[in-house]
Amino acid sequence: MSTPPPPRSRPSSCLRVLALAAPAMIAACSDTPEPSNPQPPIPGDVCTPAQQRCIDGDPVHQLICRADGRGWVTVDCPAHSSCDTTTGTCVTDVSRCTPGAARCSGSPGTAARQQCSDEGSVWLNQPCESGLVCNPADGTCQPPVCDPGQSRCDGGPADPARSVCADSRLAYVSMPCAEGASCVPTATGSKCVNRICTPGKTQCSPDHLSVLVCDDSGTSQTQAQPCDATQVCMAGACVSSSAPLGGVITCEPGQDLELGPGRYALAVVDTSTGNDLDIAFPASVTGDVVDASVSAHPVTALRRVSCTSLRLARQRPLGASIAQPVPMWPRSDETREFHVPDPDTNGAVVFVRTAKLRAVGQFVNLWEDQTVSPPGALLPDALLDDVLARIDDAVLPRVIVLSGQPTDVDGNGRVDILFTDLLPTSSAAAFVFPTRTLFPSPPGDTQVDFGEVAYAQGLNGNLGEAELMAILAHEVQHLIYFGRRLSPYLADPQSVPADIAGDVYAVEGLATMAMAWSGQLHAPPMVAALEDPGEFSLWRLVSPSYLQEPSASFASYGFGALVQQYLAQQSGGFAVQGGGSLVTDQGGAGFVDSFTMGPSGWSRIGPADGRPIAAWYTDFAAALLVDSLGDKVSSATASNPRYRIGAAVPDPVWGGFIGPTLRYEWTVGATGSGPILRRRPWSQHPASMKAGGASFLDLAVGEAGATLSLSGASARLVVVRYDPGPG
Repeated sequence: MSTPPPPRSRPSSCLRVLALAAPAMIAACSDTPEPSNPQPPIPGDVCTPAQQRCIDGDPVHQLICRADGRGWVTVDCPAHSSCDTTTGTCVTDVSRCTPGAARCSGSPGTAARQQCSDEGSVWLNQPCESGLVCNPADGTCQPPVCDPGQSRCDGGPADPARSVCADSRLAYVSMPCAEGASCVPTATGSKCVNRICTPGKTQCSPDHLSVLVCDDSGTSQTQAQPCDATQVCMAGACVSSSAPLGGVITCEPGQDLELGPGRYALAVVDTSTGNDLDIAFPASVTGDVVDASVSAHPVTALRRVSCTSLRLARQRPLGASIAQPVPMWPRSDETREFHVPDPDTNGAVVFVRTAKLRAVGQFVNLWEDQTVSPPGALLPDALLDDVLARIDDAVLPRVIVLSGQPTDVDGNGRVDILFTDLLPTSSAAAFVFPTRTLFPSPPGDTQVDFGEVAYAQGLNGNLGEAELMAILAHEVQHLIYFGRRLSPYLADPQSVPADIAGDVYAVEGLATMAMAWSGQLHAPPMVAALEDPGEFSLWRLVSPSYLQEPSASFASYGFGALVQQYLAQQSGGFAVQGGGSLVTDQGGAGFVDSFTMGPSGWSRIGPADGRPIAAWYTDFAAALLVDSLGDKVSSATASNPRYRIGAAVPDPVWGGFIGPTLRYEWTVGATGSGPILRRRPWSQHPASMKAGGASFLDLAVGEAGATLSLSGASARLVVVRYDPGPG
């Protein structure tokens, strides 16, 4: 027989203030708390004022919500009463309880349980033993049959029948899946999944590269058969494709191309050379065309140098032949007068400037204009050694590998670079005037500088040191190019051919290619051209004059550079060795030499294997397309020399990149990565394009397939089917 419990004590509900307070300041106090005179709030516990509830496992107390709703007050149930879990109120135990009776006192599915005392006076907490739960029907302890939230499938693979563990954990209750869903077993139970296919039926994967089969539940598909590179999936089966995956195919006018479903990269090319006027877009597609967007690469804000800063000064008629003076080698403290020709007047106007020799290197003399600027203002002492090292150790040696040795008409063995504020326009960074400065001024003519001279803005301008050095590589290449072309005529200036400065954008492209290989920064005209291939035009390569619109001229410099880089690569290209310190010729210099010394016109713009313009230009567009696809082309395509442009490598010494600028990560200061040339969705294809131009697009074809057609005798099409998956 158990011993009755002691009388229940009533805890005090307030603090009795006895000291340091006048009687009038002591608040009334009661042993029993009232919701209107609450205890301090329980932070974060919000309830409905006057709401009542029981305490799990404690039938002799109840909780009452404070009048302000900010916490609960604990109160005792009166003697011979207990808290009713249904109402949350204290109710009188009319007959108290039956000795030995049991009841559940906590949340369903828990071990909380009470048993009536032997004399029937009070319910005593007597939870179930570990692992058992209280049965609310009779208060007995039973082993659970399931865990909270546990579920199971009750039918076959595609059946919606499903049951979930009851709150008591002593049974499962039916909770079938919604219409159109199946119960699918999982590692922890089951889940309802919408049916997406008919069990056992095959269909194509979204990329149409494999056959999928529906599983028994109709909720998922697995690969039943991958299609090989020569196939595409249509109507749930692999069939032959006209476009091998990752391969390059080309089409000419009159050759319609039947395309199966999938993703295609396109280069639409016009090979005419007569002009750059707009023509109707020569490609069309009929059939199941899906408008799918192309993954965009981050656009990087890059500094653009105005095209006038690179422009070659125009040629002027040359005067009579005179003897060439041989000046003394300059001393480090030497000063001299420069006679700077004004390009806007073809050298008829000359500006006389006094300059001081700041440094003598192996390849260059660095002069600073002292006429209007104090010493060191244009060529600061702190940068002098670095500038000399950049030009002498990197720029000149690399340009010489690409283009050959410069002339030495003045006999001083070096290129003279004058840093001056005297430039053709405020946006100009550097210029040369080889058709004047490589010849002595005839008697009676305006005196101009004689020798291999380049004029550059000071380093206090709006360009950084590395960027200005890259631009000087461009200008030095001009000096070498024209020096070599003019060498046969140096003794007889009147015999210089009228077209000696012809093929403007091919010449500018060659100089921009030298800029890209200088290792100083990057070739911004290449970036401009790749970001705006709408400026591509074959006719511009042999244009007799510059374009009037500056941004179009600038992009055309880049187009010429891309063409020259491609043609040099076709001859073997150049290699970077010694961790980036050395550029070596692998055949590309042969192309540059042939181009430099060849007659103006199309006969010198082509690969060594003699491919005609239409063929190599189509291959050039294909090479740019292949570069934009990266690892989405096949290994055979990637290794095909016809589709190679070349890659850039970082210069470990000077901080730039050596090689063609084709990707954002190959540009100094880029904030993103990926190919600069981006394909536009087919839905955004232009209504027209330039004659001799190119357009790069992305085409998504649906299940029913499509037909791709060309119009115009000079149109060509490059097509690459690719896997649009990650990468």
